[in-house]
Amino acid sequence: MPHVCNGDKKTTWQICHGGPEDDPRQIAETAVINAKGKRILLGTIVRNPFSHMVSLFFSQVGIGCCGYHKVRERLLAGNLSFSDLRNSFETTLPRKFFRTYSKWVGALLDVVGIQRKSYFFDAGARRAVVDNPKNNATLLVLRMEDIRDFPSLASDYVPEVAMLRHNNDGKAKWYADAYKSFVQSYVFPSSVCDQVKSTDSWGHYSEMEQQCFLAVHCGQEAQDIRTAWTGNQMYATCGGRRKLLLHDTLTDGLDPDDDE
Repeated sequence: MPHVCNGDKKTTWQICHGGPEDDPRQIAETAVINAKGKRILLGTIVRNPFSHMVSLFFSQVGIGCCGYHKVRERLLAGNLSFSDLRNSFETTLPRKFFRTYSKWVGALLDVVGIQRKSYFFDAGARRAVVDNPKNNATLLVLRMEDIRDFPSLASDYVPEVAMLRHNNDGKAKWYADAYKSFVQSYVFPSSVCDQVKSTDSWGHYSEMEQQCFLAVHCGQEAQDIRTAWTGNQMYATCGGRRKLLLHDTLTDGLDPDDDE
């Protein structure tokens, strides 16, 4: 996910993206060190773990990195069954995800010098802004599901987000059909569903939203919701409230699948 760090101007913030091989904590620590006590904003975007895992898996399969070269070749050739795709996902991705992302926000709080016990994310406000006057650092936390509203949620801190374009049309990712089919058919094992609840990101959603995610991703009874996905983007409407982005299969859409 992107981290936001200060540029050489006092009021202009630059967006710095870390690639899959980059350590987010190291990126943040380097940004704080380079600021040399000057005002700095660090930002991160959390995402519900279910969507994050699927998106991360297909983004890595899509470029054939991280041990997925053969999976990519078979998917391109059209001879990869759903069973094989599921097995590849289950035997590699959850373990990788929980190792890297389960304590994501906590690690950034440590960098900024904010006590973990004092951190609170208001799911109703859909963002957290925490200041540490001691090192002149601020941490901004947003949720991927709210990306359509980033201009109103973050433009006072990051003016660049006001320029976001949300396309409904465009070129689909080459693996879009497989991605969509996987989401429509796959049900996460109960062990993974339970482990998700212990991640840092899980606390960034209301109880209603959490139950909604669990119903969509962990229960067969919600298959109708998944199979009803039409178009390029899949949303969850939890309790009849605002739409939360779950998946996007466009190359230039809301979820570009390039900087996870």
